[in-house]
Amino acid sequence: MTRLARGDLIIKNNIKYVAHEGFYIAVLLYGILITVLKGVRTEIIRRDIVAVGLWICKLATSCWRIVMKMAHIISAVSINISNDGIRDVLRWVLFGMVVVVMIAVPIGGIGYGCYRIGKIYYYEFWDRISLVVVLVSVAATVNFAEEIRGLILVNVVLVFVVVQLVYMIVRKGVDMVKNVKKLGV
Repeated sequence: MTRLARGDLIIKNNIKYVAHEGFYIAVLLYGILITVLKGVRTEIIRRDIVAVGLWICKLATSCWRIVMKMAHIISAVSINISNDGIRDVLRWVLFGMVVVVMIAVPIGGIGYGCYRIGKIYYYEFWDRISLVVVLVSVAATVNFAEEIRGLILVNVVLVFVVVQLVYMIVRKGVDMVKNVKKLGV
C-alpha cells in the first residue's frame, strides 16, 4: 500500500470516528434537551427553580445592603476635612471605590471560580461517561422529582448539583487510585 493510500485510509477512518462521536454526542445532548424541556413543564421543578432564583435575589439584596452600609461608613471619614468641595468629592470618590471593590471582588471571585470549575470539567471529565452521567442524573431528577421531594425536603436543583459533585469526586478518586497503582506505590 502506498503512502498516499495509507493517508487516505487514515483520513477516512478519522472522518468515520469523528462522525460516530459527533452523532453519539448529538444523541446524548438531544436526550438532555428533551428531558430538561419535560422537566420545565413539571410543577415541582418550576417551583424549585423559582425558589433558587428567589434565594439568589434575597442574597444579592442583603449583600447590597451591607455594601451600602460599608460605603457610607467609610465615606464618612472625609467629614473632618474643612474645605467643602474637597470633602464632598472625597466622600463620593471613597463611596464609589468601596461600592466598586465590594461588588467587583465577590462577583469576580465567583466568575473566576466558575471558570476554573468549567475548565477542570472540560479537561478532566468531558467524555462519553460524563455525558451519560449528566443525562441520567437530569432524567432521574426530572422523572423522580416528586419522590425526591417526598423523601428529602431539599431543592431538586440542589440534588442535581450534588449528584454532579459526587460524580466528579468519585471519578477523580478513581483516577488517583489508578495512578498510584501504575506507579506501584
